[in-house]
Amino acid sequence: MVIKYCISVLHPLLFLLHPVLCLLYTADVPNIIQKHGLVSHSYVDDSSIYLHLDPASCCTQLPIITACIDDISSWMFSNRLKINMDEIQFIWLGSPLQLAKLNIRTITLADVDIEVSDEVTCLSVVLDSTLTFAANVKKRVGSCFYQLQQLRAVRRTPSALITTRVDYCNSVHVLYGVTTTNLRPLQSIINAAARLITGKRKFDHITDTLVDVHWLPVRQRIQFKLCSLVSKCQRRTAPSYLADMCISVSVMSAWSHLSVFCHSL
Repeated sequence: MVIKYCISVLHPLLFLLHPVLCLLYTADVPNIIQKHGLVSHSYVDDSSIYLHLDPASCCTQLPIITACIDDISSWMFSNRLKINMDEIQFIWLGSPLQLAKLNIRTITLADVDIEVSDEVTCLSVVLDSTLTFAANVKKRVGSCFYQLQQLRAVRRTPSALITTRVDYCNSVHVLYGVTTTNLRPLQSIINAAARLITGKRKFDHITDTLVDVHWLPVRQRIQFKLCSLVSKCQRRTAPSYLADMCISVSVMSAWSHLSVFCHSL
């Protein structure tokens, strides 16, 4: 289960001008959430609360969320802040089988009834209930095709614009392991951009075109980013919170045979 909320008084521009002061001002909020046994992620004035539960116990666990939001509202009121209730979104995340067991479609937070959403947006990434990311891919593809249509007259410009949109959160964050069906629309974006840049026709062989512009297919782009991140973790050039989580299987007795197998390759 995920709840997204926004602090309406703290404009994102304030975080750009005085990031340390804003973080110090709101530092108590994560502590309030943690006190209720919940997990939170925050970015600027946008935050998310996560709760892992069994479908059978959802009715007994929802009061925890309500109490948490009430405590946050009280803290914000005493500090001249306010939760933007119009920005609150609530979503169940799970497999179709688990979601079918849930019949709660409304949750009351701070005396406001919040309808359960099938999709929510977090840092420009669209999360759907079953985490297929089909809606996220559809949104990204629509945006990229729009940019391609606007830039047809300037053929070399779309390169960085399109590839950065396709690559956004596409490795361990979101799209690693996504099915080929959901990746195919993103590949069509890469193909269209490559043809536009090189002046190829619609039915020309795309493999040679991708080679000409030195672009990997989408799935290989994702794998390359993941491998690059692991390599940086091994060389300790990645941030410590990532490097510390990257542990060689050779030091883990239960998985040591995997490293032997990899070296034999």
